[in-house]
Amino acid sequence: MAFLDRIDELCELRGITKRTMETDIGLASGASSKWKKGNPSTEVLKTLSAYFGVSSDYLLGIKPHAKSGKGVLIPILGKVVAGIPLDAIQDILGYEEISADLAYRGEYFGLQVRGDSMSPRMLEGDVVIVRMQPTAITGDIVIAQFEDESNEVKSCVKKFVKTESGIVLQSYNPLYEPIVFNARRAKEHKFQIIGKVV
Repeated sequence: MAFLDRIDELCELRGITKRTMETDIGLASGASSKWKKGNPSTEVLKTLSAYFGVSSDYLLGIKPHAKSGKGVLIPILGKVVAGIPLDAIQDILGYEEISADLAYRGEYFGLQVRGDSMSPRMLEGDVVIVRMQPTAITGDIVIAQFEDESNEVKSCVKKFVKTESGIVLQSYNPLYEPIVFNARRAKEHKFQIIGKVV
């Protein structure tokens, strides 16, 4: 199997396009089309290996199996607390390993917890694994995003509760008040769910 064929296969398994892959790893649009004529640089190869959680040898066709060690590496995109600017979540702090089986069931990323609003279940410095999805059911732990009163975009990790009048984001630590959104407030503050902690 040619190098680009393996990339196509891995993108298909992840449910993403090559354009999405290029954007995620910082390549120009269409950069992967050059791989029809030859393999990428060693640096790009290492980045692709980490991105897909496979060995470089697998990408190059030297080894037939995709697994690199025990699982698949996903990026840790930043720190999440009870309220931080969204762009703080875009920095890659490192990588976390999840099982290949789990990785192929959706798109995942890690976030490092800061603060104690979710203690004792989640402690300062813990890394939570998040499956990207825009919906949740009562009891799910979610990464939620919304604008605060000064229109600054905030993100937080909380327990999601759906009520008759709207949405409640609850902390495990009783020292923190729940964040409540009725339908009107959710719309005004552009509330959305980024993903579910798995």
